[in-house]
Amino acid sequence: MKWLSLLACVFASSALAQQTAPVLPTCPVIATLASSKVQNLDNKEEENIVIFFSNRGTKTAHGVEFKLEMLDIVGNRYPASIVYQVKGDTKPQNGDFVAYSTADEKKFFGDKWDSIDGVVVHVSKILFSDATTWTPSKGVDCKTSFLNENYDKQIKLWDKTVSERMEAARKKWIQEHSDNQNTKQ
Repeated sequence: MKWLSLLACVFASSALAQQTAPVLPTCPVIATLASSKVQNLDNKEEENIVIFFSNRGTKTAHGVEFKLEMLDIVGNRYPASIVYQVKGDTKPQNGDFVAYSTADEKKFFGDKWDSIDGVVVHVSKILFSDATTWTPSKGVDCKTSFLNENYDKQIKLWDKTVSERMEAARKKWIQEHSDNQNTKQ
């Protein structure tokens, strides 16, 4: 899970991640990547709903509410069984991610769960650190749609980007500190 934390920090500033979600100036927080079926790294038999999101507003978000619709293999949408919430500060121009067990959704959808192939994430409410709240204006829908198959591709791309940035930073540090290394030998 540590690499996911690193990705969450990097993706908010990445031009690559900025292209993942639509630019919606009226929506301070937007989902940038999501999947309704991500294998749990600790228990391979369990799945999670995972949502990466970005605070594109000017205030620190303290809590975010997501209303989800599950997409089936032909594009039909079904409301999720519960409203999903995340608590924790997300500063402006930064992002984070959250993972929820799919157990409730599997029970709710029953046999239909096997045909769920994506998720639509609606940002329905935000509590800011100054105790003000935001909800979309009438006619504004802060939603982003995702197919599960694209999740793994995007994570691999982000992982590659993070690895390249870390390697470049390591090389830069070695160059900048080469004098210290030579004197210690």
